Amino acid sequence: MIPGDIVKVYSLTHKAREAAKAFSDFPIPEPQIGLITKGDGSPEYGDYRQVLLSNGEKVTKSVHRLELIQ
Repeated sequence: MIPGDIVKVYSLTHKAREAAKAFSDFPIPEPQIGLITKGDGSPEYGDYRQVLLSNGEKVTKSVHRLELIQ
């Protein structure tokens, strides 16, 4: 995932979302849509990307909480 990619931003990692599905009473928040603005896997960013959310907020998230929209 590189700057310019459109992604779904989850509040849980993929592994945590799968585990939560086993519990029907555990609410899983809907993902937000965002645009990666910084971060490319370089040592400066590692597994994190800066994402501009659709509400205008900038957040830094682990790639494990992002899903590329193709």
